[in-house]
Amino acid sequence: MASLSHTKLLTLADLQNIPERDGFRYELRNGEIIEMPPPVLRHHKIQQRLRKLLEVAAQNAGEVTTEFGFTTDDANYRIVDVAFIALARWNAADTKYFVDAPDLAAEILSPSNRAAEMNERKKFFLEHGSREFWILDPDLRTVEVSTPDRHSITYQPGQRIALFFASEASLEVNAIFD
Repeated sequence: MASLSHTKLLTLADLQNIPERDGFRYELRNGEIIEMPPPVLRHHKIQQRLRKLLEVAAQNAGEVTTEFGFTTDDANYRIVDVAFIALARWNAADTKYFVDAPDLAAEILSPSNRAAEMNERKKFFLEHGSREFWILDPDLRTVEVSTPDRHSITYQPGQRIALFFASEASLEVNAIFD
């Protein structure tokens, strides 16, 4: 991920004026525009698998989507790999951009991710409304689930993740990566 050079902090309006570039996406992080490459096939397959699994579990509890963008203020626009948004929040949204982080935000590690970046993302999302922030590691086939109370648990292959939005549902870690 590369930061586009500029001399002043930018706003959401500035972000809207950046010309699209074949498959690249842009985030606005504290006034800096960050160019993000398109997901590779492996990443995309995991995204789609997780989205489908969450949709089945969620039933009518909310919306599940991929490459979901939201804003928290005029200096931040973030995109998450997979998101779950509770139905009441989804239905109440009527602005141009969704405001605040989704209830569940899931990021899939890729070679371009750095540990510091993932920690910053986790902190940002949990401080702006996410009830859970997941980091999926395709190489280790693990899912780290973090909550705003700074509690984290890493689920291994063979384990199940309880879903806060579906009281009787859980998600098998293996199913995400198979």
